Amino acid sequence: VEPNMSVVLQKRITTRGATFSVNQPDCFVAVGRGVPEDWRPARIERLFTHTAKRDNAVQYVVVRFFTPLSVEDSAHDHYRQFPIAGGRLYYDQLGGASLLLPLDDLICHCAVTRRMWPGIDRPCIHALPLDRVSLDIFTSSASYLTTLYRARPTCIPHIRTPSSQLA
Repeated sequence: VEPNMSVVLQKRITTRGATFSVNQPDCFVAVGRGVPEDWRPARIERLFTHTAKRDNAVQYVVVRFFTPLSVEDSAHDHYRQFPIAGGRLYYDQLGGASLLLPLDDLICHCAVTRRMWPGIDRPCIHALPLDRVSLDIFTSSASYLTTLYRARPTCIPHIRTPSSQLA
């Protein structure tokens, strides 16, 4: 091991405008090639930064995946009918070995809701990728509202359809 190499464990890392953490809720993520086609929900177990050379830090994540439903139980997962916005059900159990990935392999955060599901005897989670939330949406909305407020500072901005467009 070269003397200028180091590994630093971290509780949270912020990248691309998102904070990933070993603590809930920022520990639930989607991993794969993309949503809605190829993704799986996982939980972050460890985060660390590896530095091999000066000014060359690489961030890594260790994850474990939630256990997929059996063929029989997946027949009760109606969310899969809506692949773009529905999410999927998984068993509320982390399965298999931990997997080491570069942090950039994470697609996005996942909302994870624990629940019992009719027709499935084991506890489940509903995993919903949050890849449609973007800082650009909030930035452009805030800019728009600021512009409206400056133009009419004595009122709260409202979005209205002009009466000429209603006809």
